[in-house]
Parts: sequence; C-alpha cells; structure tokens
Amino acid sequence: MLDIKKLIIISLFIGVVLPLTLVTTRWYLLQPPGDVTLSNGVKLEWSPCWFDAPIHKIVHCARVYPSLQNKDRTISLPVVVYKDYSFGHKPDPVIFINGGPGSSSWLDEDNWSYYVDLLDWKRDFIVFDHRGTGMSTPKPECQPLFDYYYDSLIKNMSAKQEVRTTYSKTAKCYRDLIREGHNFKMYSTFHSTQDVQDILEVMNYSEWNLYGTSYGTRVALEVMRKNPDNVRSVVLDSVYPSDKHALQSWPELYSNTMETIFQYCKSDEKCNANYPDLESLFKKAMKNLKRTPVKVHLTDYYSDGALDVYVNDFRFATALYMAMYNPTLLKSMPEAIDGAAYGSTFSMKPIVIAYADFILDETFNDVVYFSVECNDTNLISEEMYRIETRRFPKYKSYYKYDWQYNPCRAWQTGSNQKISTKKVKSDIPTLILSGKNDPVTPWQWAKQVDNSLYNSYHYIFANAAHDVLGSNDCAVQISQEFLNNPQKKQQAACFKH
Repeated sequence: MLDIKKLIIISLFIGVVLPLTLVTTRWYLLQPPGDVTLSNGVKLEWSPCWFDAPIHKIVHCARVYPSLQNKDRTISLPVVVYKDYSFGHKPDPVIFINGGPGSSSWLDEDNWSYYVDLLDWKRDFIVFDHRGTGMSTPKPECQPLFDYYYDSLIKNMSAKQEVRTTYSKTAKCYRDLIREGHNFKMYSTFHSTQDVQDILEVMNYSEWNLYGTSYGTRVALEVMRKNPDNVRSVVLDSVYPSDKHALQSWPELYSNTMETIFQYCKSDEKCNANYPDLESLFKKAMKNLKRTPVKVHLTDYYSDGALDVYVNDFRFATALYMAMYNPTLLKSMPEAIDGAAYGSTFSMKPIVIAYADFILDETFNDVVYFSVECNDTNLISEEMYRIETRRFPKYKSYYKYDWQYNPCRAWQTGSNQKISTKKVKSDIPTLILSGKNDPVTPWQWAKQVDNSLYNSYHYIFANAAHDVLGSNDCAVQISQEFLNNPQKKQQAACFKH
C-alpha cells in the first residue's frame, strides 16, 4: 500500500512535472533550425508563423530566396512545413507542388492541417507558393483585368466580343506592368523547377518525395528530368505533360467534356429516362440562350451580396466546361441544360455558380498564368489551330476566335526558356492518379506519361474529375500504400475500374 509521501510525489509528477515536461518538449519542437545560406545564393529565413496552427500540430514557417533571382525585385517564396512526429514517422518529406500556373497555395491561414491529417503520410509535409502567387513577393497583379471579369458578368457579350475585350484588357495590363518594371521572364516552369530544388536543398533533407497536382505535375516531371538525385518517389495527380499546348488542346478538351456529359446521361438509367436525347436538348438550349439570354440571380454571393450573371449560349457552354472540375456537379448538368432550353434559371444556378467562382477566383493570378504559359511554349500557327477546330467542328463557334485573341499574342515575354516537349524517361517510382471525367487534364494524357516511365502505376477513377486526391478516399489509401513501399504495386482493394 502506498504511503502518503509516495502519493504526494506521484501527484506532483502528474500535476506539475509531466505537464511542464510536455510544455518544454512542445516549445523545443516548435523551434525551427537556424537560417541557412547556400553557395548558390539560396537563403532560408525562418520566422514565426503568420497563422495559428492547431494545438496538435508542429508547424514551421519560412521565407526562401531562390537562386534564380530578379536583379531589380528580390523574389521570396513563403514555405510552410507541417512537421510529423507520429508513430512510424519517416525522414523523407513530401513537397506539394501546386497547380495553375497562377494558383495560390492558400498559405495565409492554416488551410492544410486537416488535409495533412487526412493523407496521413507520416512525413513532414512542405507547402510553398510559386513565385508571383499567394504570399510570394513580388506579386505582379492586374486589378483592372479582375474588375473587368466582374463587370462583364452582368453584360451580354457575344463570344467574339468577350474574347476580343479580354484580349484588349490583357494587352493593356501587360503594357502597364512592363512600365512598372516587372520582368515576366522570371515566371516559367524552368524557374519553378529550380525553386523546388532550392527549397529542398536549403532544408537539408537527404531525400524527398514529390507530390504535384495539375500544373504542379509538369513541374514535378521536370524535376524528374533535370534533378532526379535524391527523389525517392513521385505522386502525379491530374497530369499536365510538357508536350501539351493549352491553346492547341482546347478544341479537343471542350469537345471531350461535352461528350462526357452526354455519355453520362445515356449510361444513367434515371437521367436517360428524363432526358433521352440530351445532345438535342443541349442544341435547343444553345439556340434559346443565343436568341434570348437570361439573368441568373445568385443570392449572397461572397461578401458583395447578390450577383446577377448574364448567361447566353457562349457563357453557358463555358460554364458547363468549368463545372466539370467539380465531380459532384455532373449529375446537375442535364437538369441545367433542360432549364436553359426552357427558360428555367433555377436549375442553372449550380452550374452558373461554378462559372462565377472560376472567373472571380481572387487566389488565382492571371499575370503568372499568362507569363508561364507564354514562356513555356511557342505560339502555334493559325493553320495548326484551324486543324484542331476542323477535327472537332461540333462546338467550334465557342472556340473559333481563341487563336486570334490568344493572350500570348499580347503577352510577349521574350523568354527563351521553353519547356522540353520530349517525354520524361525515369525509373523513379511514380504513382499516377487520373479522374475519368477530368475536363482539363484527361486521363489519356496521364496514360502517355505512364507509358514513358519505367516504374509507374496508373489508376483511373471512374467518378473522379480534376484533383483526385482531394476528393477520393480510395486514392488517399493507394497513396499511403505507395509511399510506404513505392517499389511495389499497390493492392488497392478499394479500387474499382
């Protein structure tokens, strides 16, 4: 039986010593290592995080000054490291390479703790903003272009008028930013690839894993091509290969998306019963909206209150494509098409909201998008584009002006850092994830990449679209198995073809 003295000692330990030890341990873990400067000029400066992390997370924040600098405006990238101290922790981190190009990684707040816990990869998880996006500096932006996007939504503009006006606004934006001294040669996949390498080297990990999504897969593939040393494994989600040209691919991408919508309805018993000829209904909707555009009223849209979006045939065609990014909206599209055919704006709302969200995304930087796309690839000839429109003529009225008013005709970066269009050949273990309904990076692109790699595993998810890991539990499970043993094909009991 314990005596009083022993009980007091135990009580003191539980009540005072143990909590003090835990607090001291947490304080120690919260302290990042010292700042670092490499011989190539890369600098890492740790700082207190600018957001409050959950109590169960150890998070380190920093600024990285990459090696490829702008001599007039110092480039810095925000980096956040979600440390992992769980049972079974592995020393090789995962670095997330975001898409776009031009998308923010949402580092202004703690937007990653939940996702890191969901992935449960038992590794440090590194997130950063690409140059020119999010919290990076400098950040060239064009507010007049964004204002135009907002104002244009409440106007009825034909396809030609809309793309022509957007081109004019883009060209003015370019001229204004050049006068302000911005150097658009500094934004390209060449630069982003080196930035990833700089971040990993300055953090002094001995090996690492890459996780790219959308445009981030293009960067990850370039790292595999140029800097394969120390890369343990790669996860490619929604692959955007270097040999694909955004403008040249557009007629095929749009046509494939519409066929996906029609095929879905044919294969779904309830949808097919309600809309036995959805394609004819779509033609009726387009004819109706061209003749009589409608205003779709969106209540409580963001913080600005209600928003009225003018929807004509061109806008609705574009809205259907953009809504395909969200896999849950496919089931809403036949009803929306029916509403457009018969003047019911209520059923069109989910699709129009997705369209407005896409157009008015304040976390997306068009300046970076134009710079990277126009730096990476050469302008295609008008004849090359016409070949594509002739291959996919059914919807050409919605993209026939896109070559004439291609932003890269105005956004003349002058860079010679073009991305290689050769297939990446690599034996680095690579997990490739595709959504069968992905409108912008179709699974066929990923299949071509899979065929050129020597040690890859490709999974195509029937009910997924863009960004598979962000919406599919089975893909998360497969990724866990892959990172645990990347040299072995995953059993994937949850996967259904």
